[in-house]
Amino acid sequence: RAEHAHPSAAPPIYPIAPLLPRGFCDRLVNESAAALRRMMTNRNRIGGEEEQVEDGLGNAVVLRWGATDYRDALRWQAERAAALADDRAPESLLLLEHPPVYTMGRRGGRAHLLRPEAELGAELIDSDRGGDITFHGPGQLVVYPILRLRERGLSAGRYVRLLEQAMIETAAAFGVSAERRRGQPGCWTRGRKLGCVGVRIARGVSTHGLALNVDTDLSWFEAVTPCGIEGAEMTSLSRESGRTLSLDQAAAAMVEILADLFGLQLAVCEAAG
Repeated sequence: RAEHAHPSAAPPIYPIAPLLPRGFCDRLVNESAAALRRMMTNRNRIGGEEEQVEDGLGNAVVLRWGATDYRDALRWQAERAAALADDRAPESLLLLEHPPVYTMGRRGGRAHLLRPEAELGAELIDSDRGGDITFHGPGQLVVYPILRLRERGLSAGRYVRLLEQAMIETAAAFGVSAERRRGQPGCWTRGRKLGCVGVRIARGVSTHGLALNVDTDLSWFEAVTPCGIEGAEMTSLSRESGRTLSLDQAAAAMVEILADLFGLQLAVCEAAG
């Protein structure tokens, strides 16, 4: 069912831009049951841990928006997470990109700005997620999973490692070998940072999530110390793979990997014409 509304209108079920490849939603529905069965038998893929992943808890909605204002996305996450905690909405995966914006997590400080705020070229917004300062903009795939972590028995640390694993496996789908670094959450390849993680958990439900540089203008990161990590160099999937990749390509791979990692039954795919 297609609905037409701006995200800030906050309808009970939110629309998405039709930016996933043609037929992708139908394929998600057909393949989700098989993905769930794999998750019920497969071991976790995080650091060789021998933990069993919990079974899926129900249907999850995949939403794919286009360029979305950061504050609109914040409002949507808060409303959707509250609805999920109150059993008024299903679990959700929101995939989008933001217009250029810098965001500061709860651990951040203006000390990691390398230019005066007035010269950044984009707004700086304080966020309620964990982590430090980062940049969001065109060509970066941002994923906001709204999931029941408490019912899955997922600690904050293990949840972060699963998000890192999702980025690592998405990179691998395009021939890029990536890894995690102890004490420096995110996704790294050849000493450069490919993606970031910053989350918030309230009432056992997750908000915020991950940001994977697909074909991002990396010069934006020169104005800050990314994630508060001195000397961190940012990179992108396009740069590391040697070919221009689209958000559609990365989103298609990411959704299937997240469904697999979290045992999600992707039985609904919302789309707007």
